[in-house]
Amino acid sequence: MHLLDTIPSPSPALPLPATQRLARLDTIGAPGRLARGFGASTAFLSLSPGLACVFADPDGAALTHQALGAAGMSAHQLWNAAAAELATRAHTERGVEFLVRSPAVISILTKLIGPGLRLHGSKLNMKSAQYGSPVEWHQDWAFYPHTNDDILAIGVLLDDCDLENGPMLVTPGTHTGATMWDHHGEDGCFAGLIDPDQIQDDIKRAVPCMGKAGSMSFHHVRALHGSATNTSNRPRNLLLYEVAASDAWPLMGVKDFDEFNSRLLAGPPVVAPRLTDVPVRMPLPPAKRQGSIYETQSASKKSYFTRAA
Repeated sequence: MHLLDTIPSPSPALPLPATQRLARLDTIGAPGRLARGFGASTAFLSLSPGLACVFADPDGAALTHQALGAAGMSAHQLWNAAAAELATRAHTERGVEFLVRSPAVISILTKLIGPGLRLHGSKLNMKSAQYGSPVEWHQDWAFYPHTNDDILAIGVLLDDCDLENGPMLVTPGTHTGATMWDHHGEDGCFAGLIDPDQIQDDIKRAVPCMGKAGSMSFHHVRALHGSATNTSNRPRNLLLYEVAASDAWPLMGVKDFDEFNSRLLAGPPVVAPRLTDVPVRMPLPPAKRQGSIYETQSASKKSYFTRAA
């Protein structure tokens, strides 16, 4: 799935019915021109080296400069109008939540989790060029265990991602059965990572989640995953949403019931949590360093990626 698939056709408020699509710019043969598949008169807006935005009509055909001119506008004007509409939607639909609340994403989530959905949280995993720190091997389940494990994370690539700039690595099948690794340190406090010596065989089976900017991935809350240092000269930023079944309640408790229900994505409020036989280790005593996953894991000396570098 792609990020642009979550953006519906523009409302009549736009000066010209059009949707936005990402396209490649030729950086070798004819720099500054669209790559193969688009006509010479296709209207586009350059976004960055090698990347452009083109505009498509309701039938999916790329709009030309002539078509925009006939409508009395330019590519920049259409882009600005679309950006203004998107900003309005973001403001009225709880910021970046408009993406996870889109019908296209909800359709996938209901197939994977069920008809009742709740947004557990969202965060931005940033890896700057030639520096971005690794995320050690872990299961999200260790950070926020619930009454059942019908929970997953959505990853939205904000940059092109390949093996060089630190893709998320996920080991298939590790979300099943009674597998729940210990995420505590030698001092007994929660450390947010697994001793790599305990999972060597599983690490070898991990597969990278790579793709173009805008690509989306879905992984289960108990799936083993991590990511290496970004060794490239390009950033790798990943937007993450954590979504739970509405009858999965956090074992650490609900502090504000109204706020809890405000995060419902589909289905009515639930006051009868569903209990299933799943392995649980509470993230207590809490980590010595609170904050991002980087801070939580930094207190441990058992780093796989630093050792493997």
